[in-house]
Amino acid sequence: MKQSSGILLLVLAAMIWGLSFVAQTVSTSYVGPWTFNGIRFFLGFLTLLPFVLKRKAQLQGKWKHTLFGALCCGLVLSIASVLQQSGMASTSTGKAGFITSLYILIVPFLSLFLGKKITLKHWLCVVLALFGMYLLCGTTKGGFGKGELLVLACAFCFAIHILVIDHFKDTDGVALSAFQFLFAGIISLCFMPTEHPEMGAIRQIIVPLLYSGIMSCGVAYTLQVIGQKIVEPSKAVMPLSLESVFSTIFGFLILKQSLTVQELLGCAIVFASVILCQMEFPKKDQSIT
Repeated sequence: MKQSSGILLLVLAAMIWGLSFVAQTVSTSYVGPWTFNGIRFFLGFLTLLPFVLKRKAQLQGKWKHTLFGALCCGLVLSIASVLQQSGMASTSTGKAGFITSLYILIVPFLSLFLGKKITLKHWLCVVLALFGMYLLCGTTKGGFGKGELLVLACAFCFAIHILVIDHFKDTDGVALSAFQFLFAGIISLCFMPTEHPEMGAIRQIIVPLLYSGIMSCGVAYTLQVIGQKIVEPSKAVMPLSLESVFSTIFGFLILKQSLTVQELLGCAIVFASVILCQMEFPKKDQSIT
């Protein structure tokens, strides 16, 4: 029962993130990526701040390391998010969701620089994902254009973000997340004047902004933390990976964005490669009887 409730929390987090792709897509017509991300990251920070204050006793003597880690994470997060938001201005919500999910495949390859090895399974998953991407973008109208390239670059940055978080895994998770949002927000707002945002345009997307900031950054992260304390990592992959599926579903239901049969097949193959990459297969018992 406890395991199933944890999986349910992770599915809910994935659903919130999937719907956030719709909010991001809508916002591209009103404000620039730096403006949108700057505001939503500050909202995310404010959402998590009460939880950080409750844990300040546990953070005594750890603030310097935590804030430095948050700064590094926030820098990468701000770049990844602006690339994603920029790309979503010229690609569909569903495509953006599945291309972003490729960061799961990219992480092991970036780990090569940290002295880790790549297994045959990872290579096979990459080949499978490339075929899926070909079906999803390579032969469709417009092909693999600027929007898709920007989102793919964002996937690389999110992979780096995962490695940076792993480097600072000895810090408090809630505090690290909250302050990475703060630093990412500050970095984003520094570039905000270049987009000349108008208050009228910001008011037009107040609901998407509130949703992306409070629900996507604050609530979904909390659900993920709670869920992953209950569900072991190998079993948490599937529900969290549903984010890309939900982005396609919500894109169709809300924005009326549809995919062809070929594109849906490409999505399915990309999704399968991401899941397969994270699956742990039991090792053969090599003991001699």
